[in-house]
Amino acid sequence: MPRMPPLPACTRALLALLLVLPLTACGDDVDPKPSADRPVVAEPDNPSVASGVADPTAPRIVSIVVTGDDLTGDTGVVELARNVPVRLVVISDRSDTVVVQGLDITALATAEVPVQLDFLVSRAGEFPVVLDGSGVELTRLRVG
Repeated sequence: MPRMPPLPACTRALLALLLVLPLTACGDDVDPKPSADRPVVAEPDNPSVASGVADPTAPRIVSIVVTGDDLTGDTGVVELARNVPVRLVVISDRSDTVVVQGLDITALATAEVPVQLDFLVSRAGEFPVVLDGSGVELTRLRVG
């Protein structure tokens, strides 16, 4: 293999500069700027930003999981205020129809797939939530 002649000193210096320059650009000592406001940290004088703040547009989440004959989650009686959005989430191990009695709200629950019902209750009363096919009462919504 033929031997290449040595590069002139100025060419070697230029090549070295081209190799080192990109590396030094990465080592900036400038502090990075956050892309948004920093979160408020809970301190003794500021225990929580959200404590005592009611968001009327945030839904009250009621969730129930059905596994065989076992119910977990918000079973029993769930107290709700009128005109507060409700998000009912049911996960069942069998396919059935979820019914909120007295409110004409129904949804098909497919086995192992969460079903979500979003609604607003504008009148007082007790409204059982049942699996229609099996007759199992999941919870009872008490609206005051």
